[in-house]
Amino acid sequence: MKLELYEERVSPTGGPKAEGAKRILGTPSMGPLTVVLREAVQNSWDARVGDHIGFNIHYFTPKAPQKTALLESVFADQPNGSRLRKEIASDKFAVLVFSDRGTSGLNGPVRADIPLEDPSQRRNFVDFVFEIGRDESRGVSGGTYGFGKASFFTFSDVGTVCIYTRCLHNGTYEERFIAVQLGRSIPGRITGRSWWGTADISHVEPVTGTAAIALATAIGMPAYSGDDCGTSIMVLAPRIVASGENRSIEERVTPKEVVCSIGASLVQWFWAKMIPGLSKPPDITFGITYEASIVEVPNPADHAPFGSYVEALAAIEAFKRTGAQPPAGKVICIESERPRAQLGHLCLLRRPKRPRTHVPADFEEDSAHELADQSHHVALLRSPHLVVKYLAGQKPPSEQLDIAGVFLVDERSELGEVEKAFGLSEPPVHDDWIPATLEERTHKIYVNGAIRRVRERLGEFTLPFTDGGGEVAPQPSLGAFSEMMGALLAESCSGTGARVQPDRESGGSGGGQPRTARLTVTGPGSLQMHPQFGRVVSVPFHVEAPSGSQAVLIGAKASVMVENGIEREPPEGAELPKVKAFVFTPAGATTQEIHPGTSVSVPPMRSGSWAALATVPVDAKVRVTLNVETSI
Repeated sequence: MKLELYEERVSPTGGPKAEGAKRILGTPSMGPLTVVLREAVQNSWDARVGDHIGFNIHYFTPKAPQKTALLESVFADQPNGSRLRKEIASDKFAVLVFSDRGTSGLNGPVRADIPLEDPSQRRNFVDFVFEIGRDESRGVSGGTYGFGKASFFTFSDVGTVCIYTRCLHNGTYEERFIAVQLGRSIPGRITGRSWWGTADISHVEPVTGTAAIALATAIGMPAYSGDDCGTSIMVLAPRIVASGENRSIEERVTPKEVVCSIGASLVQWFWAKMIPGLSKPPDITFGITYEASIVEVPNPADHAPFGSYVEALAAIEAFKRTGAQPPAGKVICIESERPRAQLGHLCLLRRPKRPRTHVPADFEEDSAHELADQSHHVALLRSPHLVVKYLAGQKPPSEQLDIAGVFLVDERSELGEVEKAFGLSEPPVHDDWIPATLEERTHKIYVNGAIRRVRERLGEFTLPFTDGGGEVAPQPSLGAFSEMMGALLAESCSGTGARVQPDRESGGSGGGQPRTARLTVTGPGSLQMHPQFGRVVSVPFHVEAPSGSQAVLIGAKASVMVENGIEREPPEGAELPKVKAFVFTPAGATTQEIHPGTSVSVPPMRSGSWAALATVPVDAKVRVTLNVETSI
């Protein structure tokens, strides 16, 4: 079957142009892949029919028969000036398919000029395929405006997608297939919006039934089985790899590397949907494939630092049920005073920093790189439990500590007006809360107040040893810091590792994976009066040497913390903290060995305990950083 091209003509009163539809998202802080991932998953969750959906991502290079079907059956006709057929014929042509199951599919009428007989019915097909924007009366869910679908077209290098859906229509299952393009407008003639389906001079509709199944199968879209309903969106020529014009060949990434990193991005934004409950599966089960290979999707609980965010959300739910507070953490009710309203709950946790197992991909925005370094953020969520953004606070006083917070908007407060305020404050890509865009004064008060209070509580929690006036407390506050860390002593915190360097005689890097030494901080810093060095902070640690090494060289540095935890150059003439020595206490011994200097060589087989000593100036807070410099 050959589809017919329908190009929307400019009406006497004008109307939206393709270029405007693609620009409607503005300039998001995230890359196009992150934006389309978030939009696709959010759309699928909004269309769920139960408590669970499956969501799959498949990147592949169409084979010759699939390209033939695209060229001869789907896009046999094309708008003037389009490079679509040339792109499909290219050797580098690829597609990315987003598919969901357990959703309603794109149901409802297939024409925008057909009214619904039952107001409770949905117009999902029309809303996604034809309309721009949405009716606010439908309520505020994950997708508030209906503009985010433009991300699929901006993500395509040719502005084109194929849509294959299965839904219940008039009591029977119906498959629908249509292709859509946002191309170039011609003033006074066409809007640049084009569709391929069954068309006449006035409108276009999708191909349905067996014809839809045949077309979708021919181009490689996943099939439906049994009572499955859902939607698959094939993005043609996805912009999955940046051009890399400013990068060397060695720095450029491949499509495979990007696809393999999508799992980590899914964890960052959807960890709250990926954790199973006590008696139910996760809200969303994700799957990723590259060509014919399955790509692993990490478990959020094991993917630092997101396990701590999962724990924080669970702590909020537990607090709402029982009032219980989490260990080494706090749940706080965030409220508005005038007007009086409960805005949500904030949970903040201190946890030892766990080793990171991934490097953020090029397509991810700044928070992915920050979280891979150290967590000092609050994940902002509202009722769909989809992360809006990570609100960054100041860094903790120790590089071996993660601060993980979750702020969950109260969806029931003030008859839902609080939740509505936050939903309406989000831009089209739902990546922020922007109070200035709200029209109602009460809504602005809710959102402004929540953001301000979350920032304040995060700052207080990160540096709890400042007094109420904001001045730096006397140095015994280090004892408070020890108390702050006390609940974490049963756990260990990984320090900075270093690759084992090759022997100097070996002539460079050999084959195989490099071995790694492991540094673990075994407790909080404690304030002491040392007979030789005076007032010091002692930081205990343990070192595991890689097999075959004779010693591990440990280095330490000390810096003063001022201005809410930010490291600054101290005033001229001010006393500086200094690493003075390392002390070793052999197992069973009562005396210590002192090793002066800012580094120490730790033999692998000596049993006992190590600690680094750094001086502490009066009225100063000190950060001590330990790292593995090399193994020999």
